[in-house]
Amino acid sequence: MSGTMDREGTGRPGLLAIADDCLAALTAALTSKLDGRLAELAAQQAGTSPASEAEAAELWESLGFDPASVPPAAAKPEQWSQNVSLIADLPPESAPEWRIYHRPRRSLGQPAQPFEFGQKIVMQAPIADFLHAAYRGLLRREPDLDGLAHYRARIAEGHIARHEVLRAMATSDEARRLDLELLIVTTDAPAPASA
Repeated sequence: MSGTMDREGTGRPGLLAIADDCLAALTAALTSKLDGRLAELAAQQAGTSPASEAEAAELWESLGFDPASVPPAAAKPEQWSQNVSLIADLPPESAPEWRIYHRPRRSLGQPAQPFEFGQKIVMQAPIADFLHAAYRGLLRREPDLDGLAHYRARIAEGHIARHEVLRAMATSDEARRLDLELLIVTTDAPAPASA
């Protein structure tokens, strides 16, 4: 080596200085990319969330609920995927049931149609009943034998919780391919007459 000094004059080889520069550049690039993605997610969330208590009440009422029976904090949808949102008055893992609503996916420039009730999924139902309801509500079809056997075994063996099965189905590629928007509601508010 020729005794090249680094920028601080410490005598470290120039390769260490180059490595430090590369690490700093990589950190800056990743931070910038993360900041951009967080901004995208915030904008996406802002576009799907009610901006006021009046809009939140209108959303609950459109689903058939008495808005007075639902806490205001439950009105802000959480975006799970491009076409699936969750409105949780209760955490999904502790809700006794999930109510699935659907509507046709919106095209740009067209007004959204109201959500329609599709399926109630009772979390403590026998495994087969639970899975049939999950497939009908989230994937809009009856379960195939392989999928039914897979999830039945995973639940029975304690490898996956029921709410995790529902989230996996709701955010699956198959669910994304549906030409529907799904709205999942977990609440202990009195069920609307349509549910």
